Amino acid sequence: MPFVFAQACVPAVPVWGEKDRYFPVHRVYAIAGNYADHLAEMGRVERAEPVFFTKPSDGLVVCKEGKSVEIPYPRETNSFCLEVELVVAIGKTAPETGFITPEEAEEYIFGYAAGVEFTRRNFQTVARENRQPWEKAKCFDNSALITEKSTECRIWMRQRSGSMSIIRNDNEATQVR
Repeated sequence: MPFVFAQACVPAVPVWGEKDRYFPVHRVYAIAGNYADHLAEMGRVERAEPVFFTKPSDGLVVCKEGKSVEIPYPRETNSFCLEVELVVAIGKTAPETGFITPEEAEEYIFGYAAGVEFTRRNFQTVARENRQPWEKAKCFDNSALITEKSTECRIWMRQRSGSMSIIRNDNEATQVR
């Protein structure tokens, strides 16, 4: 079938320890509002139901072991935030009902990785106040980083004046301004 434009590649994450084997990424689902300390930091004291949102799979940036990646500071952003995340890769399709029990959940998990989720906070604040979707805040190029293995990964984000970096080393993340 001829396409009008070149067809995009399937986003994929290397499987650590297995040469030339990749996990295809179809959808990225995320959960917000599930961490009490972060809710307090954001000025929300009540614990409501978590909010589910998505990230574009083609917005993923893979950081391989011992390598560095550069994440450009997004345009029209004056508050660019990040959160270190546990990534769970689902490798088996749920039954048609879409329901699995907690006891069955582990058999659907392919594996785990470390991730960093980026947010354009100035857009998220406006969207939240107006009860609008978060796409402008969460869905942009390079909006999420994932590792093949969580040993050493350096992430550099360029800001208009200076830079901010997150250094991940020996399973600890440190923010340096």
